[in-house]
Amino acid sequence: MIRGEPVGAGGRRAARGSARLSRARSVGASTAVLALGALIAVGPPGQARASSSGGYDQITGVGLTNSALTVPWVRGVLNASNKPIAAANADRMSPQPTSPLAFMYPDFRTLKVTVSQTKNIVHQGITITWTGGQPTINGGGLGGDFLQIMQCYGDSPSGPSPENCEYGSAGLLPAGAQTPIGDRAGDVCAPGSVPSTANPARSFDGSGPAHGCDPLEPSVPTHIAPCPGPACSGPGTYSIPFDPVNGPPV
Repeated sequence: MIRGEPVGAGGRRAARGSARLSRARSVGASTAVLALGALIAVGPPGQARASSSGGYDQITGVGLTNSALTVPWVRGVLNASNKPIAAANADRMSPQPTSPLAFMYPDFRTLKVTVSQTKNIVHQGITITWTGGQPTINGGGLGGDFLQIMQCYGDSPSGPSPENCEYGSAGLLPAGAQTPIGDRAGDVCAPGSVPSTANPARSFDGSGPAHGCDPLEPSVPTHIAPCPGPACSGPGTYSIPFDPVNGPPV
């Protein structure tokens, strides 16, 4: 999902640099950060080249190259060679999925994401387009069903972790948008909570389901800041650090 960009049946966003992971996040009564999008491997930088045939513009990223890739959500978790990982996609392709997040699957089954270029990338634009998305819920701001794109690094067969991804758009969202979608932090759900639309979880601090919390966090201890201390965000919240290729987590 692209944070802050409305989604319809189809859409387009131009991005600077390389994009590797598209990941969905439900915001509202059953908020959860979910690995539901397409994982697309982008190759190493190459030499700048002239525009290719078909009207491709390297500066803006508009148009398709020979390395363009389209990935349907139902088999969208790919390996480093951009081949579907059977085990990772088995549940979403199953007629009887077992994941506790399966209630969200119908919203994604028709989603397809296209990246305009995945090889020989330099300092340039890349265009990401999609079809089959659910219309964005706009209740005075982006309330749900929006597309978010992450820029990640790593070569793990299962894909990068959230710590290896840059995302967030704090301060760039329209007025009225749910502020948690603009950063790397959120509410922890009450103990024992599970993803559900019938009985959506409440936050650890007692806030109602409409406020939104993530029943899958904290997934690891580092998502909770040490307390007491200047970085402490409280026992009822989590924050996902970013681990750059070189240097300490931020």
